[in-house]
Amino acid sequence: MDIKPRGQSKNFVRNFTLTPTIPDTQGTDFKSVPDTTDMEEQRDIYTITRLNREVRAVLEDSFPPSLWVRGEISNLSRPGSGHIYFSLKDKHSQVRCAMFRSANRHLRFAPENGQEVLVRA
Repeated sequence: MDIKPRGQSKNFVRNFTLTPTIPDTQGTDFKSVPDTTDMEEQRDIYTITRLNREVRAVLEDSFPPSLWVRGEISNLSRPGSGHIYFSLKDKHSQVRCAMFRSANRHLRFAPENGQEVLVRA
């Protein structure tokens, strides 16, 4: 089954294949079905944790410690938690953002949809 992620930039992985999984006898690891043992030994199957760790390492090593990003605020949401959730977008792409209550208390303006901002990430 091919699935296209919605609302992602053109540089994002456009589709992928889902294979049903079942837990092994201990119920701790998942194995692809209908893959055979021979096929599993030939594949380097990532867990979600491993994937996230490796992507994080690549990203952290690729960018400076303090990064400035310019974009337009959209999809602004302020739930009762005090956090601020929004998308930061430009003409071709967008990224989802969260600004936690402890950080947004220091804002000197009230963010609004449509505002162009500089964000230090």
